[in-house]
Amino acid sequence: GKFSVEVPVGVDAQAKLLWKNQGLLQRLERAPNERALEKLGAYSTEVHPQNAHLVASRYQDSADINGAQGDGRSVYLGTFRGGLYGAYEAQLKGCGPTPLAWKGHAFHEDGWVSFQRTLWETSIADELHRLGFEAPEVLAIYRTGSRTVDNTERSWPAATALRLSSTHFRLGHLRRFSHGKKAQATFLGLLQHVGRTTLSPEFSATAVHDRVALVERFARNLGLDIGKCDALNIHCFHPTLGNVRVDGHLLDFSTVRFFRHYV
Repeated sequence: GKFSVEVPVGVDAQAKLLWKNQGLLQRLERAPNERALEKLGAYSTEVHPQNAHLVASRYQDSADINGAQGDGRSVYLGTFRGGLYGAYEAQLKGCGPTPLAWKGHAFHEDGWVSFQRTLWETSIADELHRLGFEAPEVLAIYRTGSRTVDNTERSWPAATALRLSSTHFRLGHLRRFSHGKKAQATFLGLLQHVGRTTLSPEFSATAVHDRVALVERFARNLGLDIGKCDALNIHCFHPTLGNVRVDGHLLDFSTVRFFRHYV
């Protein structure tokens, strides 16, 4: 029932920076240098000794058929200054399994992401950004010392991706943690965090007009994103509560398919 879990991580000596997003680095006010960027991508839940802890969050909005679900192969790294609203949140995807891994799901259970799947998600995010979506962007791609099987049912080298977004928190978070006195504190804390990173640094979760402003932004953003999907004939994306950000933008585009644009 916890909102998030602490995940022990170590530094993978076999990790290597393969690619970095120069355009996104230029947009950051506080861009990591080469050494810091290499270190950020080297965290792994499978490496011992595990001398640091990062956070994985629980967000699945459906029933826990296979146990607690959420960031099963991702950990939260914190924030960088920059972006439209002043901050980007950073997440490392494909760093090994966390306690929230989706048991019984072959492409989630081991916590890894194949190298070609990482390239696919990176190129999709780049194209969506070009088309005007405020989608998560990949800052860097790293080699790991692991292999994984993806939907091709073949074994591939695994890669990790450092993803940046105005927020990685999802509508599913709020639905799950909006009931009970103890949950209310978590709910308000999350609302405060999201409001300050996507709306204004002065946002207050206890101020009614600020909450109304966040709801209005949510409705507008979701409408715009779904409208763009329709206009650009983008299929195979289903905005469930787990794939909609608290500010209304769509979060996980890894399954989209682009067909002929008819705008």
